[in-house]
Amino acid sequence: MFKTFSSKQSAKLRQILDKNETKVARVESPDTRSRSLATRSRDRLLYSRFRAINEFLYSHSTQESRAFLSKPLFATYHQIYRQIAEKWPQKPVHHVIRRLETLPADHVIADIGCGERALIGQHFPERIVHSFDLVSADSHVTRADMASLPLPSASCDVTVFCLSLMATNLKHCLKEANRVMRAGARLLIVEVTSRFEETSVAAFARAMRSFGFRLRAQRHLSDDQYFVFLEFEKSGDCCETPPDVSLKACLYKKR
Repeated sequence: MFKTFSSKQSAKLRQILDKNETKVARVESPDTRSRSLATRSRDRLLYSRFRAINEFLYSHSTQESRAFLSKPLFATYHQIYRQIAEKWPQKPVHHVIRRLETLPADHVIADIGCGERALIGQHFPERIVHSFDLVSADSHVTRADMASLPLPSASCDVTVFCLSLMATNLKHCLKEANRVMRAGARLLIVEVTSRFEETSVAAFARAMRSFGFRLRAQRHLSDDQYFVFLEFEKSGDCCETPPDVSLKACLYKKR
């Protein structure tokens, strides 16, 4: 299990981010003797900030991350994230959209951890799509803690976690997903396959039964098996004391 940072470690991480922010501003100064060198330096610093933010998200609860993330940090994170995602063989959200296209048009969808843009909502403008993330960088995205969603109980037919099961309090997030879902509703999860190295997909599926979910489909998105798609059905309510659930953190190497 990926351990939560201590307050001292969290403070150190914040100092790294603040220090890098100052360096980025300095690199952008017109006095820099080489524009190409300045660009490379700026890219390295932005990537360093991205790594620090990413590590924070994987090592803290949703409540802590929501309090920590500002719009500038969120923008920096997704600036580098977009560059990384462009190199992926498959775009996970496109696979989710194709699955949603096969479901009834009147299904209410909750896209939990949608990122900087409500891509699913944009694809289905005629449907009811609730898009949530820790920061609202788009007018169609609602700022929320995925462990405490501003939705009525049993109000959704589909919930989506597309590369968003990052926090240390996943059991609270899954319990909350069950709360907002109707009986028989679908839960769609896409994750990097390597996150299941310590907890297998089979073990994860067994744990999900305690949250009131049964696995209905499992497949990789491409031959390289980089991403895995899991589809669950809500078969009942979450038990009173669900087990802790953790997946291997997806951390990035230094450049």
